[in-house]
Amino acid sequence: MSVMPNEVVTFAKGDTTFYTAFADYHNHKAAEEWGQNMGSYDKSRTIAEKAPLIREAYFAELERISGQKIDKNNMDVALANPMLRYANFALINATINVVLPAYVQATFAPFVDFRTVGYADVVNLKIPPKTLYTVSRGARGERTSFRQKKYAGNVEISPVEHIITTYVDMARVLAGKDDLAEAVRAIIISIELDMNAEIIASLNAGLAAGTYPTQFKETGAFDGKKLVQLAQRVQAYNMMAKPVIMGTAAALMNVLPDSTLGGRLVIDGRDPVVSYVKDFYGFGIYELPQAPTGSADFGMALDDNTLYVVSAAVAKPVVMAMSTTLTNSNQFYDNADISQNFTLRKSYAAEFVGAAYVGEYKITE
Repeated sequence: MSVMPNEVVTFAKGDTTFYTAFADYHNHKAAEEWGQNMGSYDKSRTIAEKAPLIREAYFAELERISGQKIDKNNMDVALANPMLRYANFALINATINVVLPAYVQATFAPFVDFRTVGYADVVNLKIPPKTLYTVSRGARGERTSFRQKKYAGNVEISPVEHIITTYVDMARVLAGKDDLAEAVRAIIISIELDMNAEIIASLNAGLAAGTYPTQFKETGAFDGKKLVQLAQRVQAYNMMAKPVIMGTAAALMNVLPDSTLGGRLVIDGRDPVVSYVKDFYGFGIYELPQAPTGSADFGMALDDNTLYVVSAAVAKPVVMAMSTTLTNSNQFYDNADISQNFTLRKSYAAEFVGAAYVGEYKITE
């Protein structure tokens, strides 16, 4: 799996055995049951074999955090213990922090720089200058040319608190009747989709700003030569770092060889697969998974007629600042149905920092 978040390592006091096992179990379920590639996992055991082991490891970690022993034959007593109850929600926080980054990074890793800070902290970014020095012609009698200095900019990103309140029957989770990974997944996906929406909004707002150079924007019917020229410009003004062409699968359908220039698409008739091209005249292609807006009209967040050209090796255009997850809950008997409210607080914010030039190609019919 990927590197364990620092906040989880600190919370676990260096012993991340349970969290590593949970990430493995979660990735296994994601691959086999949810059809998502969230990371590597141990294939020597089945999901059914791992499930009871994860439950036992969860109880062990809960006892370690709370300092209380759990009588598994009398879960009502355990659930009424305030130390165990608070430790339980702290443990859920940590499990969310283990797998949440993988969800968001799987979608936007090529153009989003993810930064994690402590609760109520801010991210201060130093933005390097994008221009180069002027090289002057000189003569043997000259001692120096005119002096030049480049100044860096600064951007401060303050994570904004986002809240989800739901109710869960933790008794079923602790009794092994409901799966922990399933319980955590719905919360994570809800946060992920909201983060995705903020990332897309910040990217589009940055590119739409009146101060953004129009030389890095193209609009019109798709033209392969214009796309290559835009990619060349992005590369030339980003320290020659090779850019990647990105878009949704629908947007990438436009990126095809020009038949008038002799381009041809050959499909093997024995086992045909129609897909977008993986490389366009030396520039890599990357698909951005489409995301829902959550609106009543079932809208989609990404424009299916826009291509982005990004030199991620220089600097990713969007920075997402995230802080520690916090939760609070009420008592079991406060609700008439004896369920328990669970409020999760996750602070995050996305900002278009523009540390590198980004190309945008809006395709019209």
